[in-house]
Amino acid sequence: MKPFLALLFFLLSQGLLCKTYEVNGQHSFVNFDLEYMKISEVKGTFDLFHGAFEWDGEKLSQVEFVIQVSSINTRDPKRDNHLKRKDFFYVSEYPSITFIGNEVIYKSKVPSRIKGLLTIRGIERPYSFDIDWKGEYSDPVDKKKKSLFLKVKAILDRQDFNIKWNKALDQGGWVVGEKVNIEVIIEANPTDARPAFSRFYTKKRKIIPGKLELSKDDDFKQVPLISPIQKKKRINNPTKVSHAVEISKIILGFVLFCLTCVVSIFFKKRLLEFLEKRMRSLYAEFISDMLLYSFLLVVAYLLAPLMGYGII
Repeated sequence: MKPFLALLFFLLSQGLLCKTYEVNGQHSFVNFDLEYMKISEVKGTFDLFHGAFEWDGEKLSQVEFVIQVSSINTRDPKRDNHLKRKDFFYVSEYPSITFIGNEVIYKSKVPSRIKGLLTIRGIERPYSFDIDWKGEYSDPVDKKKKSLFLKVKAILDRQDFNIKWNKALDQGGWVVGEKVNIEVIIEANPTDARPAFSRFYTKKRKIIPGKLELSKDDDFKQVPLISPIQKKKRINNPTKVSHAVEISKIILGFVLFCLTCVVSIFFKKRLLEFLEKRMRSLYAEFISDMLLYSFLLVVAYLLAPLMGYGII
């Protein structure tokens, strides 16, 4: 019985420590650059994106990141329109870029590299990104609010995703380089608290799978926080994540709660026998019942998210 209780309390403590974090669009950036004409560079950003992950203070998991490709911005409308067409990202057919992390490598007990599946133009490739983990910092105004900060970098080969457009130069070489440097600067906030470091908040937007809609008052740089994990919304693409993990968590939650009820009844009987030797039977029955119901109420509250309750 003791090993079971130890396992139960371990799982409960893990559920308490592990939090879902959302990428704060106000203070996060998706930047890229690549070689141009062999002597210069083209730099740009994606202004619309959202992402989420789980962090328990030691382990990083459930990493998801989605970019709305139509929000590409290289400070040249004509170039941006060309990048959206079939020569490059083919936005009308493949509106999003997605990354689903499945393995995290740690160095000195902090995340240093993440491996996963990257999908661009409907083509899924395994890719890894280096993590520069900055850590958690308190808001200078409200010390109770904290945010995680990190940078993620990688070098992509655009031809891996069938983005092959180019023009030959008279002096040799090509107009556009094949290697693309990616840098994602992230501030992430816990989903159960208002964002730290944010003094301005944007209006809520309508969430439609596969389509992000902004109101006229929204600023592209200030994207409201949307968690694909908590909202259970996935962009419609070939890497759509199965809900098998979520279902298994719900089943585990119900099993743990049922086992807790059985164990509680056993301990209630032992507790009642112990109390009856020291006080009147009526008082002993009342105290043992109150302790039993209080314990079950606390367990039910802790296991509720695991069983699917309280999740929008």
